[in-house]
Amino acid sequence: MSRAVVAGVSTAVLVVSGGAPAGARVLDGADLAVDLAATGTLLLPGANYQVTVTNNGPSALTSATVVVALHPGAYSGPGSPPCVFSAAADTLTCSFGPLSAGGSATLTGTVFFSLPSPPTPVDATATRTAGVPPDPVPGNDTDTVHCVYKRDSGIFPPPPTVRC
Repeated sequence: MSRAVVAGVSTAVLVVSGGAPAGARVLDGADLAVDLAATGTLLLPGANYQVTVTNNGPSALTSATVVVALHPGAYSGPGSPPCVFSAAADTLTCSFGPLSAGGSATLTGTVFFSLPSPPTPVDATATRTAGVPPDPVPGNDTDTVHCVYKRDSGIFPPPPTVRC
């Protein structure tokens, strides 16, 4: 006859998406939520992107990389750092440093576009691609912003611009 005796049980839940169930203990890591916002530029068709990360904990963030996938045909404008633009990949890469649990940080980048006649959708998606420590909740690691390249109406219409 076999007997199994359980002396103590310790549970940990690795949350794949969404929040942890009530009473569950989330494994160590830095749950980094990504938010992408954009505003159109003046005169030339382009956008100023603001990438914000919020560390929902439980651990402090050592570093993270967020890559913004841009509309094809993007090109760099003056002042696009601190995020680094890649014309070959049509991306902005933003590198974040240490961030305590509960903290947030924002980096920006400006790009312009070679676009066909308006109206043209100009979407961008920001995704956390790397980070230390790992993210226990990857479901909030991506955000998309929807913009459109359009011409405003009026007697003397201004040049087409990107509206977000």
